Amino acid sequence: MKLNSVEFFLMNNPVRAASQRWIETPMLIGPSGILTGVRILEIGCGRGVGIEILLSLGAAQVVGFDLDPKMIALAQKRTARYGNRVQVFIGDAEKVDLPDASFDAVVDFGILHHVPDWGRRSKKLLAC
Repeated sequence: MKLNSVEFFLMNNPVRAASQRWIETPMLIGPSGILTGVRILEIGCGRGVGIEILLSLGAAQVVGFDLDPKMIALAQKRTARYGNRVQVFIGDAEKVDLPDASFDAVVDFGILHHVPDWGRRSKKLLAC
């Protein structure tokens, strides 16, 4: 599901980014260094804030995708300085077309509730 204008605003502001960085990440992922050397898939990467956070925690590489081309353009611009440590592309959480077991971790910063029948579909994501 693509974001409507209200959701787009709520997801793309400094308050949301601060919450993601200073509340969600420490509570749900952990401290700096915890992801050292890990290859991560971020579902619904949006404008790339989560990618930057994951890299700051030591991730070796982060691959992110989002359904919205506008968000991917923002993420590409935001993460360009990380070179080959980051890859972003347009993709659908309902149709993850990546090889099984190709990531050490799969991360979602608050989009899973947008995926219809996410409980059944999450089994495929866990195989990544």
